[in-house]
Amino acid sequence: MEKIDKNTTLWEDVKIIFDDKYINLFNDLEPNYANNCMKGLTLEDCLNKAKDNGYTGGTILVLSESYMTGDVYRYGNYNDGEWWRIGSLVGFA
Repeated sequence: MEKIDKNTTLWEDVKIIFDDKYINLFNDLEPNYANNCMKGLTLEDCLNKAKDNGYTGGTILVLSESYMTGDVYRYGNYNDGEWWRIGSLVGFA
């Protein structure tokens, strides 16, 4: 596990899971040449989207995938207000 910055840009296919809610989003990535990175959804955006859909506390799980790779993130598990990368995804399931 590693602590991750809330402004980390996610892969294309993003799933947010909390309580009994499941939110599926497509991250339309665009180059941000000025900052040498990609524009798009961040972990902070996922937190805000969860709040818009009723999140008030507890754990949020985010799956971020693209073709043959991906990452799994968790927020709120330690009550520290931090995002953690807790795993990775490889290949098609």
